[in-house]
Amino acid sequence: MARADDLEAISRIEAASFPEDPWTRSMLAETLANADSPVFVVEDAAAGAVGFAAVLAARGAGEADVLTIAVDPDARGRGVGRTLLRRLARAARDRGAHLLFLEVRAGNAPARALYESEGFTEIGVRPHYYRPDGEDAVVMRLDLHRWERELGGDAAANTAVRAWHVDVAGAPDRHPVASRHGAGMADAADWSGRDGAPAPQARGGAADGDAH
Repeated sequence: MARADDLEAISRIEAASFPEDPWTRSMLAETLANADSPVFVVEDAAAGAVGFAAVLAARGAGEADVLTIAVDPDARGRGVGRTLLRRLARAARDRGAHLLFLEVRAGNAPARALYESEGFTEIGVRPHYYRPDGEDAVVMRLDLHRWERELGGDAAANTAVRAWHVDVAGAPDRHPVASRHGAGMADAADWSGRDGAPAPQARGGAADGDAH
C-alpha cells in the first residue's frame, strides 16, 4: 500500500514532468488504489523518489497499457526511465499480457528512441492528439514474449524499484480515472477503451527525454 508521503513525492514529480497538464492528486490516488494498475517508484539513496510509473494490466486481459512514466528533471539521463519501463513490462507479462501498448508525442525523439531500443514498434498515429498544442501521438506496441526472450533478463539497475501497489483483495474492477490516453499509453487510432468505456486523454510518457 502507498503511504501518504509517497503520494506527495509522486505528485511533485508529476507536476515537474507535465507542467501543462498534470494529473491531480485524486487521479494519482485512484490509480494507486486500483488493483489493475500497479504503480512503481524508483528511489535514489540520497534524493528519495526520482521517478514513478504505472501500467494498466488486468489479469488475463492479454493486453496492457502504459499509463504514465514520469522522471524528476534532475534525475534524467541516468536510466531511471528505462528501469521503470522494464519494470512495467515485467509486471504486464507476469499478469498474463502478451502485448504492451503506449503512446508518445511524435516530436519526443529521446522517448521514442528509448521505446524502440526496448523493442516497441510504431503501429499508428493519432493526429493532433495532444493538448494544448495539437501534436500527433505515435502509437507503439511491444510483443512481450519477444521482449522476454531478447531483453527481459537484462533488467538490473543501480536504483531500487519499489512497488507502490499490488493486488488488494476486494479492490474494484475498473479503469482508473488516470488512464488518460496519449502518453506512455496505448492503443490505436480511435481507441475508446478496450472495455467500451471512453478513454480520457493521457500524456506521452515522461521517460520523455530520459533515454539512457
